[in-house]
Amino acid sequence: MGRSAHDRKGSMGPMNATTTGNMRPGLSALKCNRVLTSASILLLSCSYSDVPRLGSSIAAPNLEAYVDVRDARDWRNPFLIANRDGIRLKARGQPDRFVPVTDLSQTLANLPAISWPYGKIVGLSETSLRSPCDDQVITAHLQRTLEVLVAMGIIANQWPP
Repeated sequence: MGRSAHDRKGSMGPMNATTTGNMRPGLSALKCNRVLTSASILLLSCSYSDVPRLGSSIAAPNLEAYVDVRDARDWRNPFLIANRDGIRLKARGQPDRFVPVTDLSQTLANLPAISWPYGKIVGLSETSLRSPCDDQVITAHLQRTLEVLVAMGIIANQWPP
């Protein structure tokens, strides 16, 4: 039970836009990501000061609530899928929809608290069905999404692990 999410084979630990996979020995993935997330938020706060925030009723991510999720169908927080046309949003209690990246922060801020049972964390993926011509656009949407999430103080749990 004392192992971190990073140590558990096949488990999904939180990721962040600044996570590179180079962690110091002895530093758990969760601690590393908290440090990186805090630093990223501070660095981006100047350029994203007008980005909406989640309500105070949404807690910090609760690792124990989602650490054993192994299938995206079982993920209960918002799930974002970057594709050619923007971001596909799957959120509890909401119909699936496409959101332009420019509207993502406001859309996430407007989700009800019931959509955030794991706290301030989203699942994030790229679409698997695409043409080679779409790669550059999808990568740009993914990068902009990560920037928005960092500015909002939301951790990205990237899928697949």
